[in-house]
Amino acid sequence: MIHLTGQAPSLDRLAAHLRQRLDRLPALSLTMRGQGTAAVWCSQSPELDHHLRVHEVPIGADIYDAVRELHHAPFTEGRPPWTMTLLHGHTPGHYAIVYLINHGLQDGGGIIRTLEVLFAHPAVDAASSSATVRTLCVPSRPSPRHYAQAAALLARSVKKSPLWPHPRYGYSTERVFHWAGVPTKLLRDLAGPFGGSSNDAFLATLARVASRWAVQRHPGYEGNRLPVTLAINNRRPAVVDLPGNRATGGRLDLPGHIEPLGQSLRSVVAATGLLKQAPCREAIRRLSENIPPSLLDRSFRSLLSPERAEVFSSHFAIRHELGFAGDPVHAIDPITVLPLGSPVSVLMISYQGQSRTVFVTDPALPDADRLHQEWRAEVVGES
Repeated sequence: MIHLTGQAPSLDRLAAHLRQRLDRLPALSLTMRGQGTAAVWCSQSPELDHHLRVHEVPIGADIYDAVRELHHAPFTEGRPPWTMTLLHGHTPGHYAIVYLINHGLQDGGGIIRTLEVLFAHPAVDAASSSATVRTLCVPSRPSPRHYAQAAALLARSVKKSPLWPHPRYGYSTERVFHWAGVPTKLLRDLAGPFGGSSNDAFLATLARVASRWAVQRHPGYEGNRLPVTLAINNRRPAVVDLPGNRATGGRLDLPGHIEPLGQSLRSVVAATGLLKQAPCREAIRRLSENIPPSLLDRSFRSLLSPERAEVFSSHFAIRHELGFAGDPVHAIDPITVLPLGSPVSVLMISYQGQSRTVFVTDPALPDADRLHQEWRAEVVGES
């Protein structure tokens, strides 16, 4: 969801803007038929009168309640599975645009690229895109050691979870969405002394609050280490505009809440070091993109199965200013999914000095809907 300053445009104006850029957004003209290795993409021109919607939010109402309602609405069968909804009325001089799309057509990187194509001015080329991994822009040659490290990381993501689903509470198909944000500088200041990034601080603080919550409610967990699955972006300039998923799940065992935060940060920086090395990142990409389709399908099903559920996290930094018809985008709130059996999935987007997160939890798990508050308090309190 992008938040803009200005008067909300008409749907016709938004449709005309989108129509001019459809040829650069191939995912918006596709449907999906079948499942697994039998699934295929079929070209189908979108009818913008169907995909573009408008919703007036009562003044002073919580705009996030409107987003929760939108998430519950299924995509129409037989049409490209995406919608774009204009929300206005909640605050004078402000409006928002909510973009939702089936995860099979676009992952987080694809969504970020869509926002750039639609709302960045001047246009952002593929190599400069925020959806492109910088270390993949320059070709590198992985060694056998890099391939071994990459393979070990990917293999861990399909191991059965030692914690989830919860042995007592199990899981449900219901989802709860909560948003929280902090200044990006707070995250950088936390990780900087240890040679880390804002993402390292995000992971360390997320693992701490999730561990503190889990140790109070899970009989088999002691709080020392917490498995966290990261969405590893593999987009390079040649494929940044293409539909589909270009992300790989990689599981890291991160420090829980017992050791001091400084030691946790050192450990997280060491754990994510492989992902910052160009040859290792290239090895992850090559291994991921060259898995046979049948094995890839089994791997995805395995990764997203309840027996392999973990805490999920993802992070994108949008480096280019966005806007629409002179109205600047002043904030971006992410939306993501929660695999069955997982306790929480968190996506963070950093933009214009703010890092905003969405925490998606399962209401079957007691007090999981407070994790977003505890994470923000952890970051602000430790900064």
